[in-house]
Amino acid sequence: MRKAWFLLLLLAACSASVGDDGEASTTDDIEGSSEEALTNGMLDTEEAAFLSQINTYRVGKGLSKLHVSIALTRASKAHSNDMAAHMKMQHDSFDGTSWDQRIKNYYNYNTYLGENVAYGFTTAPDVFTAWKNSPEHNANMLGANYTVIGIARAADKNGTFYWTTDFGGYTDAVLSLGFGTIAANGSFESSSITPNVAFGAVRTLNRWHTNGSDTRRSGGAAAGTYYMRQTNSASVTEVVRGAANVNYRVTAKTRQIAGTPQSVYLDFLDGNFARINVTTTPSAAASAWTGVQAQATSPAGTKYVRVILYSNHAGTVDYDDVRVAAW
Repeated sequence: MRKAWFLLLLLAACSASVGDDGEASTTDDIEGSSEEALTNGMLDTEEAAFLSQINTYRVGKGLSKLHVSIALTRASKAHSNDMAAHMKMQHDSFDGTSWDQRIKNYYNYNTYLGENVAYGFTTAPDVFTAWKNSPEHNANMLGANYTVIGIARAADKNGTFYWTTDFGGYTDAVLSLGFGTIAANGSFESSSITPNVAFGAVRTLNRWHTNGSDTRRSGGAAAGTYYMRQTNSASVTEVVRGAANVNYRVTAKTRQIAGTPQSVYLDFLDGNFARINVTTTPSAAASAWTGVQAQATSPAGTKYVRVILYSNHAGTVDYDDVRVAAW
């Protein structure tokens, strides 16, 4: 059996409140588990298996599951690739950037940070067991202040894998909520939809809000049982956490019942929920369910992403299977 070696962890913690990054001003109910959101290829099979294993371990200890941070995963991938290219394991980057500054280059929040690295382990169970048996690494995996994780492994030219897991205490843009998306209840199967909230007033995350002539209907849906019918001036809105320099795509299925096509909005918002930038696409001018999408890269300052199904002029349009993907 090949002997595998791993370094001691480095751990840093900031004492400032996470609320400094805007979390305290919102109600955030993240539904579903992070393991459900890996279909966009950001994690490979073993990385996804590690996520499942660490979350099972944490739940067994009475701790919350970790969600997959897009930013932390980018930081982890950059470091695993760096170690594999140099065929050497260390925490700091090979250009001299410290481990914590490298994380902050991707995930720049005033919160708790931690990192585990390892090499020589091919599978998730092997690296998990090694870290579990090391008190310092195990402390990171069971860190009560951590809410998100980045996971990456990369092979060097000889096929030896280098692993990095980065931990953070601020829940930023995450891969969660199922079906490879970060939007909740995209097929309107749940009746937990808040009425009478204008799109600009939405502050509760991961939940649809209606305002105007919007009704949840059953039968004839594009996905599942229910769909949302929108008539005249109305809006259906959901806001999720976001981050700068992330690719976002909102997709939906629409069908035109009467009048003219409506609009799907992909909004990028700052920490005060003010619009920084917006991308729009018209709903399909077709009587059968047809797919539409809007896609953009989030600009600097993005803290939230908002999806609006908006009636900007007279008409009746059905919406279903609304998804927001990030990578």
